[in-house]
Amino acid sequence: MPEEREEAEEYIAESLIKDMFRVLDKNRCGFLTCAEFRTLISGMSEVSVTKDEMEELIEDVDKNRDGRVTYDEFNKMISKW
Repeated sequence: MPEEREEAEEYIAESLIKDMFRVLDKNRCGFLTCAEFRTLISGMSEVSVTKDEMEELIEDVDKNRDGRVTYDEFNKMISKW
């Protein structure tokens, strides 16, 4: 029974992450732009994030270095929190 509950919780968490990504991906291109990512971070923090800080954060999350955040990269970042 605990194993089934754990699987259900993982499924729900995955669904929530997908929904969050869809909401942030305003133009439905399959990745988050710097502006879309800034919206996420600004909404999660009461501290203002500068453009340079945002670019540094995106570099940390953007593992393939293409200047945008894919769903997989987003999922890994959110899962760490």
